[in-house]
Amino acid sequence: MSATTCKIVETIEAGRDVENFVMYMMEAFKSKKAVIDFLKDYDKSVESLKTLPFGYRSVSFEYRRYEIRLKSFKSYNIFFTVDIENGLLFCVF
Repeated sequence: MSATTCKIVETIEAGRDVENFVMYMMEAFKSKKAVIDFLKDYDKSVESLKTLPFGYRSVSFEYRRYEIRLKSFKSYNIFFTVDIENGLLFCVF
């Protein structure tokens, strides 16, 4: 799978997790800048998965029969899986 053929798909669950975390950050830190910085870092980290998705270790569970992998960024984790046949990378957070 090359970087040009891989399409990143965020699952509904991942979207909810990110949304809930952003809401928590707004309540806890009262800072739009912190939220914007987090979202920029998250997006950048997710986009970087296109270049070497198999360079991250797998964890001991599956999502829809796909092996889950883990990418850390800052003090957070992104859980994702790769569908080689269809050229998709699913972020499952």
